[in-house]
Amino acid sequence: MFLTQLLVALLSAAAFVSAAPGPSGPTANCDTSTAVMDLPAGQTQLVSPTTPPLFILLGVGIQNYTCSSTTFVSTGAVASLFDISCILDRPSDFLTIQQRAFDRWDVEGPDFPASSIGADIHTPTLDGFHFSVTSPSGTGLSPEWDFTSVTGNPNDFVIGAKVGDIPDPTGDPAFNIDWLALNAVEGQLASQIFLIDTVGGQPPASCVAGDPDIQVKYTSNFLVGRGVLVIITYLYSALSYMKLVLLSPIYDHPLTFLALKHHCLPTDSGKVEVPPTATTDLGGSGAAVMLPRLPTPSRLRGVDLSRVESSHLRDSARLLSRAEPTRSDSE
Repeated sequence: MFLTQLLVALLSAAAFVSAAPGPSGPTANCDTSTAVMDLPAGQTQLVSPTTPPLFILLGVGIQNYTCSSTTFVSTGAVASLFDISCILDRPSDFLTIQQRAFDRWDVEGPDFPASSIGADIHTPTLDGFHFSVTSPSGTGLSPEWDFTSVTGNPNDFVIGAKVGDIPDPTGDPAFNIDWLALNAVEGQLASQIFLIDTVGGQPPASCVAGDPDIQVKYTSNFLVGRGVLVIITYLYSALSYMKLVLLSPIYDHPLTFLALKHHCLPTDSGKVEVPPTATTDLGGSGAAVMLPRLPTPSRLRGVDLSRVESSHLRDSARLLSRAEPTRSDSE
C-alpha cells in the first residue's frame, strides 16, 4: 500500500537528477530508498533513471519571463529548498505539500521571503537554492542547483544543459511547461536532470513589445540522495518582482539585486559593494553601500538581471529603507 502511494506521489515529479561521484551532498534523516520514478512510454527524449533518491526537498520560488517582440521568453528561475524527507511516509502530507506551500506563498505580499514558507508548513530546514546563471559557454542562461552554503563543499552544485524536450503529455501543454531532460555541464552535485509532470508555468501566448517583464510563483519538490535530485511539482501565479530580492538568504537584501544587476564583485571579506549609480537606480540617496550578508557570493557569478524594468527597483525603495544596509564609509 505504501509503495503504491509513493509511486502516485512520485508521478507528480517535475525533475530527477542522477549523481556524479564526488560531492558530499545533504544527508537525509529518513529512508526514501524505496522511491521509484516513472516516465511516459512511447518517447525517447526522457529515459527513466534507475537510482532511487534518498533525500527530498520542497522548492519555493519564481519563474521569470520577458517580452521579446510578440512572445514571452524565459529569463531564468530562483527557488529556496526545504527538507521534507521525513514526510514521505505520510502520503496525505506528501501528496499535498506543494499545493499547501503554494497556497501560503501565493497570498503573501511582495515583502514576504520565500525562505519563510518552510516554517509555516512545518519544514523549516533550508538546505539549498536553485537559480539561473550565465551558461558556461558564455551565452544565455542555465539552471543551477546549489547546496554549497549548506554542506561547505564547493563541488555541491550542478549546472544543467537541456538534452531532451517533450510537451506535457498528461495535461494541457499550453498551460504546463515542457518536460525536460538535462545533463550536467558543471559541478558535481548530479550528472542528469529531468523535469516532468509540470503544472502551470507557461506565460501568456503573446505580448506587445515594451510590455513589462512578468514573474510567476511556483513550488516544487526535490528528491536528493546519492547525488540524486528530483523536482516534483511546479505551481505558478502572478508575482511582483521583489520576490526575487527577498527569496532566500542569497536574495534577502534589496541591494543584492542591484549588486547582481550592476555586476558588482565581492570583496575579500565576502561583502559586496553597491556603487552610487546602483543605489540611485533604486531610488536611494546615491551613496555607496555594502551588503552585510551574501552567502557564497562566488555562486552568483554571471547572473544577468539587467532586463528588469527600473520601475521595479524604484517601487522597492521602501524595502531599502527597512534593510538598514551598512554604508561603505563606516566599514
